[in-house]
Order: sequence, then C-alpha cells, then structure tokens
Amino acid sequence: WMTEGGYASAREHGTALTDEPKYYVSWDDGGGMLNPFGDGYLSGGGDVISFFLELSGVDIDLNAWRNVAGFLNKWFFAGFINDPEITPYQFLQDNIFPFLPVQAVNGANGLRPVIPLLYSSQLPRALYEVQIGSGFYFVSPVDWSSEPDDIVNRLMLRYAFCLWRESNPAFVQIDNDLAPAQYTGTTTSTITAQMSYTEFGDRYQEETAAFIYDWKTAIKTAQYLIKTQAFPKMTMEIQADSQYGWLQLGDILSVTSAGYFMDKMKMQITEKSWRNGSWLFVVELENNVILNARG
Repeated sequence: WMTEGGYASAREHGTALTDEPKYYVSWDDGGGMLNPFGDGYLSGGGDVISFFLELSGVDIDLNAWRNVAGFLNKWFFAGFINDPEITPYQFLQDNIFPFLPVQAVNGANGLRPVIPLLYSSQLPRALYEVQIGSGFYFVSPVDWSSEPDDIVNRLMLRYAFCLWRESNPAFVQIDNDLAPAQYTGTTTSTITAQMSYTEFGDRYQEETAAFIYDWKTAIKTAQYLIKTQAFPKMTMEIQADSQYGWLQLGDILSVTSAGYFMDKMKMQITEKSWRNGSWLFVVELENNVILNARG
C-alpha cells in the first residue's frame, strides 16, 4: 500500500522513443504501509479490512472484526490505489470481500463480520440439531436462490497485477477433471469441482484478483470460490420459538424433517428477525451430495 514518504526505485523498461512516456515505481526493499494493528506491513486480510472500514466512516463493530482478524490474516493482499473517486468501502466490496470467506452484515454495533461456515470445510459441523415440528417450523417452501448459470466448477484466477504490463500475468486454476498425478504448481483440482462436473458438466469462469500477489493466497481463494459456486443453492424460512434467539447469523443447523425428506441436512442462517412473538430465520442450503444426502 503506497504512503507518503515511502522509498521507491526507478527502472527503465525498454528503450523505444515515444512522445508520451510512462513512468513506473516499484518497492523492492520491504512493504508499503505499516500495519496499525500489529507488526510489519499492512497485508493480512483481516487487518486490511479493519483499516479500510475505519477509513470509510460507516458504523462498524471493530471488536467483532478484530476477533476474526487472526483467521482472515491467513490471506495476504498488496497493491496500490490510483483512483481518487473510489471510497474505502467500495474498494473493499470490489477487491477484498469477493476473495475472502467473510460477509459484512449489519449488527447492533454496526457492520460486523459473518464467516460462511458452510464452506469452511468439506464436512462442516452443525452448531445445533433441529427437528422440524419441535420448536422449529417451516413457514415457506424451498426456493432456488441461484441460477443454473451461476454454477462454476472450473476456475481460472488471474492475479499479481503488473502496472507496466497492465495485466495480471500470474494465474492458478482449479480443474474439474484432473488426476492428482497431473497437478502442477498452478493447476489442481478438488472433490467439489469433480462432483459438480459429474452432475452439471463443465462450467468455466475466469476471475481477476488484482490485489493478490501471494501464490498460497491465490490457491486458497480459487478453492474457496469453487466451493461456494459448484452447486445450486436454495433458501427457506424457519420459524423458531422465542428461546432460540441465541442462534446467530452464520450458524449452521442440522435440520431433520420427515415431511420434506430431510435427514440432518446442513443449512446456514443468512437472515434473522423477530416477528409476531417468534424468531424468523432464513436459511441457505446446497443441493450438494457431499454436504447433504437426501433421506
């Protein structure tokens, strides 16, 4: 991150003459902005989000963001911002949030994070087991919340923006039909991508992450994007008795319903409200044979 008073070096790229020369600077001795939340430079995803949220002027629950910073700091970001019109929050929405396993939602103390635990592992653990008809009741039909065209099971993630090339020369790819012996430093596969390919065929997408330069971050990001897009999503509403107000956004429920032929299907709470003396939860589930097998 570029700051005033930083040191930079100049290099010449080519010798072609032009009436409109372009000049570039690069940092080759350390990083950019010092990290206001810890040692070293501002790079970890959690610290980057906290910094820009504080700049944004929106109401934020900083303690909540700092509580998840250790987890999000496993993703590293770098770069410079050369857009005087972009706001700090818009920058996060465009360049950071799409590539991290976190969602920003409104809370009692301001904007706070929700970690989408449904995608935290291949088999995420449920916080609470729900038996429909015993304190919990379906009050809406199952509805699709994604379209068939939203499915992605083969992904190219281009990263490491190079200013003088004006492109992202580095890439990683998650393939959907690749044996482990064929894996390389840039191309790999996952069971999620392969299962989705078996069911829906080849669904390719290319993404660009201009503020990722770290290879491990690029691989983790690509795997996360595949995991969140490989299968169709559905939503439904669950009414719960008043004593279940302790359940929070992001929590995973294991739901059983004989009427809906559900046996311990994992769902994540995405919305929560109080209505007519009961809690109303909107939950999201995937049509995913790995995560949820039909009874």
